[in-house]
Amino acid sequence: MSDKKPLSGVGKFFKKFKVLIILLVAGFIILTFVRYSANSAKKLLGELSDGGTDTARVEPRNLVETVTATGTVESAKTRTMASTIMKDTKITSVNCEVGDEVQEGDILVTFSYENINKTISQLKEDIAESNATRSVNDTSNTRTYYYSYGTESITIRDLQQAIDEKKKDLDTACGEYGDEKRKLDDLKSERDAHPDGGETETIITDPYTGEQVYTRKYYDSLIEAQENVVTTKLKAQEQAQLAYDKAVQALEDEVYKGSNTLAGATETYQKNVITSNDQTKQLKRQLEEQQDRLDDYVITAPISGTVTKVNVEENNSFAGGDLVTIQDCSTLYVSTEIDEYDIPNIKLGQKVKLKTDATREDELDGVIDEIAATATTQGQGQIQASGSSSNATYAVKVKILTRDDRLKLGMTARLSIITNEVQDVLTVPYDAVVDLGDGQYAVYTLDEASLAKLEKRKAASEQMQNAIADMQKGDPTKIQDMSKDTESANELNKALMGDEEEPKGFFGKLGNIFEVAYGKQDDSSDDFIKENQIEVPVQVGMESDYYTQVSGAGIKEGMTVLVQNTEQADNPFEMMMGL
Repeated sequence: MSDKKPLSGVGKFFKKFKVLIILLVAGFIILTFVRYSANSAKKLLGELSDGGTDTARVEPRNLVETVTATGTVESAKTRTMASTIMKDTKITSVNCEVGDEVQEGDILVTFSYENINKTISQLKEDIAESNATRSVNDTSNTRTYYYSYGTESITIRDLQQAIDEKKKDLDTACGEYGDEKRKLDDLKSERDAHPDGGETETIITDPYTGEQVYTRKYYDSLIEAQENVVTTKLKAQEQAQLAYDKAVQALEDEVYKGSNTLAGATETYQKNVITSNDQTKQLKRQLEEQQDRLDDYVITAPISGTVTKVNVEENNSFAGGDLVTIQDCSTLYVSTEIDEYDIPNIKLGQKVKLKTDATREDELDGVIDEIAATATTQGQGQIQASGSSSNATYAVKVKILTRDDRLKLGMTARLSIITNEVQDVLTVPYDAVVDLGDGQYAVYTLDEASLAKLEKRKAASEQMQNAIADMQKGDPTKIQDMSKDTESANELNKALMGDEEEPKGFFGKLGNIFEVAYGKQDDSSDDFIKENQIEVPVQVGMESDYYTQVSGAGIKEGMTVLVQNTEQADNPFEMMMGL
């Protein structure tokens, strides 16, 4: 009994001062970790947070690939009304204000007609005077024109008569020459019919002289005389032909000359007609222009829409420039710029999801409506997905399909352009897929027992983090409860340390924690996972921002896979010490 009294006294002491001892031990641990390097604490973080390893299930999902951009909300149509009327013209009325809804054809602005009416009256008087002058000029031009034609006709008639006369003379000369020529030929025939010389030659009496002559000699003298006659007639024919040819040439020359003369007369006549009409036409044209401009003195809405700008005031003088701007807000667009890296993936008709600050988290629907064929010099919206540093961007318009009264012109919209999508495919988180190289990919899983153990560790780590977070806020209740409840502390210790056997007593638990702090615990989570993980080959498909499509013989819906969490979990001891 006496031997047990000292122990009993110690027990009573611990029982009485249990909370104080726990706090002293916790303080000792904290001071110890502060004293040693931050590396030891960070290693403990790796042990308790499972080395950044998480788990996820293989689940069917709908995946989409998107290109993100920002743009400006614009109207479908914008019309700015201007006027070409003279400056200083009085504005008689302005029938709209910024924000008014107007319909096509509504009268927006009117101007005074005083000045233009004066101009129109003066032009009408000038046209009447011009018409009277033109009538006189036309009569004179017509008379001169016909006189030229009459004179030329008489000249040609006289020349034609001269040709006719020369033709008769030529015909007469040709007939006389022909007759004498035939007589000559007859004499030659008769002479040739008589013998030529010798005693046989016939002697005849010359009918003109009565002398007895030889027949041949007789005919020779007749032929010689006839030849002289023929020669004379031939020259007369040639003279007649020459005279005729000259007469014909004279007519041809006159016809050519006359054609030019008449053509000139025609041109002169036409020019005179045109000239006499020109002034009148110009005046009429000016009158028509002024009458057409009457429409400019009443400005109507070319489209239905909202008035977004009014630059004139009633009763002021017009200073030139734009009058009123109307925008059709029945259909809204978002104008954006897409980087050259992403523009090949943008197609007409692609679905677009968009958000604005005004519409909060509500997602609106849109569709690609226009794509520029050439690059713009300076982009308005910047693409976030590709990270390309190129300055070449292409203008794209997105038609907003969802009507929302909160949308206003000029708002900034955030766009997600859906370039590809798949439905109901098996997926895992992006970080669950490991690239093995050579186009080979795999995911990793654990057997049921290992998964249960891993989940138990994760829950214990989370429990400790929550307890220390509360302590940082000034509430040590959870830490105290964990220390007071030996069974819960042991379970927590086993989950954190990976021990199969329960440590003996509270100080045994603290001893194991202390060993971890000094790096003496070899059963780390990383080693645990490496020893128990199972590799499952997969084929990868489409990727979204977080999930990847996977398939393969070993992939089944609901399978649990390991995910390498790139965001390190908070180390409870760093949280506690501010490391």
